[in-house]
Amino acid sequence: MHFNDVTERDKARICFAYGLEPRIPLTLIGKRMGEAYEFGRLAAHIESGQDLLPRVILDKRIIHGPESPGPGNLSILPLMHSLRICVTTTPRGDAVMVLDGEIANSVDEQEIADLLAVTCFQREEMLIDDIPVMKWLAAELAESGIQVEPLRFGNDVHQCVFPGNSLHARLRRQDDLSEIHRLAAQILYRGTLPVDSGSLLGVNIPSGLNNPGYTFVGHGRGVSLFSGWTPHLENAFMLTVISTVAALGALRLSRHEAFAAMALAQDANLASAHNARALVAQLSDRLNEMQLDLSFGVESHIDSILIPEMVIESFQRSLSDAVGIRESLDNTSRMLQRVGAVISARLSKLEADDRERTERRDRLIAVLVAIGSLLALPPALLLAFFGIASPQVHPRDSIFDLHAYWGAYVLAWLPFVILVAAGSYLYSRIKRHGDH
Repeated sequence: MHFNDVTERDKARICFAYGLEPRIPLTLIGKRMGEAYEFGRLAAHIESGQDLLPRVILDKRIIHGPESPGPGNLSILPLMHSLRICVTTTPRGDAVMVLDGEIANSVDEQEIADLLAVTCFQREEMLIDDIPVMKWLAAELAESGIQVEPLRFGNDVHQCVFPGNSLHARLRRQDDLSEIHRLAAQILYRGTLPVDSGSLLGVNIPSGLNNPGYTFVGHGRGVSLFSGWTPHLENAFMLTVISTVAALGALRLSRHEAFAAMALAQDANLASAHNARALVAQLSDRLNEMQLDLSFGVESHIDSILIPEMVIESFQRSLSDAVGIRESLDNTSRMLQRVGAVISARLSKLEADDRERTERRDRLIAVLVAIGSLLALPPALLLAFFGIASPQVHPRDSIFDLHAYWGAYVLAWLPFVILVAAGSYLYSRIKRHGDH
């Protein structure tokens, strides 16, 4: 069987990956990525990592004929012949909406840049069947039996361009590098910067993915440009983008949670032991969730073990460097370490307070037992005196007749009074000596 990752594309394909908020904790439903997209020779890797990869909980196709306008605001730009709308969720519930469409007509770099700019900077205004895209999405999820909180666009967006026709041919030749740089910069900057100089400031062009005459890959933080790759490689690149957008969302959430945890620790009322224990428990729960987010919401999605393929690994590393996810992960991990240190300090103080309260309680019990023992001595002596058959105890006199038994009361209480007085004197001397 012949395997080839290089091909030509006639129609331009453009994919938009939008991070969504809040989370959709629906990891047990939906299609696996291998069921939703074709991955060719990479299918075995996708199958083996299916439990770690996002799942597709919504997969909707919109097909438009030549006379039909495109979906919503896209009609003012080159006609999208077909549009596929997918919503994916990671095992931690981080949701990404993917708009995947083909452009029927030949388009140039300026038209693509305009499309990228509108769908990025004005994405909240996009319409599908004259309905705001988020309302349309909520209705489609509800129709599929998925009830979620109102969704909104997050901060993270990445757009993938797979050009066709003349653009595809120009990128493949690479005989004029300045022209290639100008063309790539026009698309990767979404037309926001002048590109006549041919500068590629902030643009990554992985050398291992660029083969003159065959393939081209260039990307920035928010846009990637691919040319010459087969559809199953395009889908693998898109999966990498989806995982990266989801990881950025999880990382951003962890960063906000870390700040919220520190604010809670600073403003908490620790006047009582109950409040202190409640604070430690709440901070510990938050820290556990943040650590799970970093491990299973970020690190697992930027690990090359999911798709151990040189081409995909090269793009993944380059994209991670462009968006700065690894550096941000390190910084957030250090922030969580600080939160852990705060929890440890609070816990140590709470344990010290508990030990102090236990010692005070033990001392109090010991004092009460000693006082009780001392107080019991005189009554015990008196009861022993009145309980013996002695001529000093008269059957006609009550034990409360002090004129008859004053001597017994004096003998019973005098040693106790002397002991208490001597103890009080010695304690006051010790206390005065300690104060000095």
